[in-house]
Amino acid sequence: MNLRADARGPIIRPRVSSDMAECAEVLRAVHLRDSYPVNWPADAESWLAEVESAWVAEIDGRVVGHVAATISDDDARVVTVERLFVAPSVNGRGIGALLLDVAAAHGDAELALLAVADNGHHAQRLYRERGWSLRSRTPITWGGSDASSLLWYELRRNVREDPGSG
Repeated sequence: MNLRADARGPIIRPRVSSDMAECAEVLRAVHLRDSYPVNWPADAESWLAEVESAWVAEIDGRVVGHVAATISDDDARVVTVERLFVAPSVNGRGIGALLLDVAAAHGDAELALLAVADNGHHAQRLYRERGWSLRSRTPITWGGSDASSLLWYELRRNVREDPGSG
């Protein structure tokens, strides 16, 4: 399934193995600008490949963004959104919002969760603008001088009422 926001906008499509090198390049640019991820992985392509389902944003044949989602093993109604990033060269064009929405809608999840280091100010603003709520804050020791806590956000969706209630 490919999604296009408009005729000039990005295509959002499932990530394929041939995207990995380009995804890693975009991630490197994001890391240099925003310190995301806080700790650079030894092998960025392998780090990105660890996730269950992933999508990319593409403009003119170039990957410019990435997001992944994992359905909880314990509860199929819960999806965790992770590894969301957008190339600095296309920030402000709504690509992060498109990717976030696709991942949050993965499966039949009623609850989407994500975590962001407290230094991710642009990401936090995006999450709040898309209706996500801060759920909790967890202190971390691996953030060095860049980050001191992990902020957990949630988005509730598709909550169905029991027909027998009310």
